[in-house]
Amino acid sequence: QLHFDRALMNDGEFLTEPATFEYFDVQQQKHTLNLTPGSLAYTVCQVPVVHQQGDAPSIEVTYTDGRTERIDGLALDRTCSQSIFRRTHEVARLTVTA
Repeated sequence: QLHFDRALMNDGEFLTEPATFEYFDVQQQKHTLNLTPGSLAYTVCQVPVVHQQGDAPSIEVTYTDGRTERIDGLALDRTCSQSIFRRTHEVARLTVTA
C-alpha cells in the first residue's frame, strides 16, 4: 500500500512561486500540471502526485474516468495502490495534503 509521510520532506523542497510539472503517463502521453506555491510534484509508477502543504492530512484520488475520491489520512487502500503499481491507467492523479 502507498503511504505518504510529510516528515520525509524538507520545507525547502516546496515551491515558492508557480511552476509547471511535465510527465508522461502510463500510455506514454505527455502532460503538464500547473503547480502553486507551497506544493511540489513527482510521479509514482507514472501517476503524478501533487503534494501540498496543509493542516488536514488527506489524499484526493482523481481517476481517468473523471471521478474523484477523498481519503482522510495519508494511506491509500490496497485496491487503489495495486492499480497504481500495476499501471492499469485507472488513477490519473493523486493530490496529497499534509
